[in-house]
Amino acid sequence: MSYQPMSLHDFTQKFSTPALCQEAIMARRWPAGWKCPACGGERHYHLRTRRVLQCAASRCRKQCSITRGTVFEQLKIPLPKIFLGLYLMTDKQGISALSLSKHLDVAYDTAFALLHKLRRAMADRDLVYALSGTIQVDESYVGGHGDQQHRRGRARDTKQVVAIAVEQRGSNQSGFIHLDILPSASRDSLHGMILEKIKPGAVLLTDAWKGYNGIGAKGYQHEPSISPGGKHACSRWPLVHRAISNFTRWILGTHRQFCQRHLDTYAAEFCWRTNRRNMAKADYTSNARELLLPDRLLTLACTSPHHTAKQLHVQAA
Repeated sequence: MSYQPMSLHDFTQKFSTPALCQEAIMARRWPAGWKCPACGGERHYHLRTRRVLQCAASRCRKQCSITRGTVFEQLKIPLPKIFLGLYLMTDKQGISALSLSKHLDVAYDTAFALLHKLRRAMADRDLVYALSGTIQVDESYVGGHGDQQHRRGRARDTKQVVAIAVEQRGSNQSGFIHLDILPSASRDSLHGMILEKIKPGAVLLTDAWKGYNGIGAKGYQHEPSISPGGKHACSRWPLVHRAISNFTRWILGTHRQFCQRHLDTYAAEFCWRTNRRNMAKADYTSNARELLLPDRLLTLACTSPHHTAKQLHVQAA
């Protein structure tokens, strides 16, 4: 579908009232027009006190929630605030739950839950995509206590393994990316990530880590090489090192005291935002591709299923 670029001013003006927000949700949920799930009638009324439509047929009168079955279900804050939070999340640097709670004047737990619902929708959407072509693959360790002892190296007791795959579309141009939080850097874990997210026939560029051994026999063209280490490794596989560097800098810059148990949801948000920018890289002279993201995320939120806090394992850190 076609997405419209929207600045923050345009966005807040377009969705300034609950009624306008409800119309936007309806347009995305039922692009061909709403029909009563009971009788199939198209005529309906809006209830003033709730986000509900009521069938106008005299023998039916069935009520249908506008937000039920979407990311917005069970969020007990005004829709204009939710929409504003959605816009702020699409910024290049994202937004933390603490900062969002201040911007929206809501409780921290409410902001935390909203962000995680949106991240789950992002993760579910990217499940349908797989990388192809020439792929740089590597693994890294993210986390630690932030002290001098754990700033560098593979401190397995305090860090989590992150596998990174990046499409190589030019000598210095990235395509789609994927980050996966793995239990370890073992062969089973790395092979599982590759088989799930990279199409067979792709060319895999990796270092000589033993976890990649044997992947060439599973439908891929594997081209390993011994890592020279340090800056030379970054020069040999620049795209994958840039991706993990951008991810760790974003995590530390935006979320600071982030919770390790939610690292997979942060990775999903980072990949969703990065991949949608890479879809529209034709225009480097303006910010147009950035301004498409709020409309994309709004459509995603309106068409993604609802997940409860228990299903998301959401607990404020």
